Amino acid sequence: KEELTFDFTKKPSFYFGRRNNNDFARDDQHMSGTHAKITFSNGKFILEDRAPPMGNFFYLSRTWLRLSEPYKESKGHKIEDGQFSKLGTQLLTFAVLVHRKKKNQECNLKKIHIFV
Repeated sequence: KEELTFDFTKKPSFYFGRRNNNDFARDDQHMSGTHAKITFSNGKFILEDRAPPMGNFFYLSRTWLRLSEPYKESKGHKIEDGQFSKLGTQLLTFAVLVHRKKKNQECNLKKIHIFV
């Protein structure tokens, strides 16, 4: 397995797709040029479709949930620790790490580890 780490204290969002300029680039004919993006907002990691032809899927309650219809952007889906997602033919597992020193303080550690 491959492990990727994205640090959201250094960059506000990360992109996934077939193009080499994506943060997660794969030569996968089932992924579009810019297939999806992950952002960190209000203490949560959010995965959004970028209008891919094949869509993105999350594994929830023993079934695969499609985030949006083909060629349509999604509103976004909160990524939970240990959750599975499919982008094209890539199966991803998310490990979420968010740390605050105090309850109402801005997060000083915002990382997501992705296992491919």
